[in-house]
Amino acid sequence: MRKIVHRHLGKVVAGAAIAVAGTAVMVGITLPGTAGADETGGTNSGQAAEQGAQGDGAGIGPRRTSAEL
Repeated sequence: MRKIVHRHLGKVVAGAAIAVAGTAVMVGITLPGTAGADETGGTNSGQAAEQGAQGDGAGIGPRRTSAEL
């Protein structure tokens, strides 16, 4: 009986390991670019967004602290 349970448990653990590895691969495939893991590479979209936010100054005013409100 112990041998049967041991073999079954080994198969369950092996199946779980394969499922985890497969999930990690699928997540790695579906994430766009570096997904924030590497700030030096990728496209310049972050810089463009930052420059756009600083652009004409027609956005939201400066942040206020709770004491100023």
